[in-house]
Amino acid sequence: MAAAATTTVEVSDDGDHPVLRDDERGIPRSLSLLAAIVEADAARHAAAATRPAESDLVRAFRGGATPTVAIGEFLERIHAFVRLESVRHDIRLQATCYVLAGIYLTRFLGSAAAVEAGIRVDPSTAHRLVAAAVFVGAKFGNTSDMLPTRWTSVFETSSDAAIRAGEMAGPERRFLRAVDYRLSSAATGSGGSAAPWSRRCIGA
Repeated sequence: MAAAATTTVEVSDDGDHPVLRDDERGIPRSLSLLAAIVEADAARHAAAATRPAESDLVRAFRGGATPTVAIGEFLERIHAFVRLESVRHDIRLQATCYVLAGIYLTRFLGSAAAVEAGIRVDPSTAHRLVAAAVFVGAKFGNTSDMLPTRWTSVFETSSDAAIRAGEMAGPERRFLRAVDYRLSSAATGSGGSAAPWSRRCIGA
């Protein structure tokens, strides 16, 4: 994502900031902010989607079909379906998950592997890139001990079946290798709190 999409904001000692709060619909504002940044990047690099995929990394994140659902709706569906995934437990992706997803996605795009492959956030890669980033952000940034066990069905349902069940395992591994598994640096404080993240948050 473009460097201009990251800014420094003040976060209180208890980790509170407006971007970490829910909107009137119960959707984390950090989700909407991440969606806006990804959608802007995809629009900026729209021409890249029409070019042949010249690397395995690009092919992995293009996948077999491009979802037609907008990124914002895609993320909101993921957020909603994660809560529905378990009947016995109240599972919810924390607002900090989407902040981490933005940090990880920026880190991925700046990695040597991504630069060499020439991968960008464009309409053909955006959904799988943001899905991988959210997946990793949820694993390492969720404050709950309980996480969804059927992520594949969540992604498939949220993408109107464009992302098939089981498809994301490969992209997730490529994503983690590209960032060299750097997931718990200053960006991830203990307990998933936003306060220790060098007081940084994704901003427009």
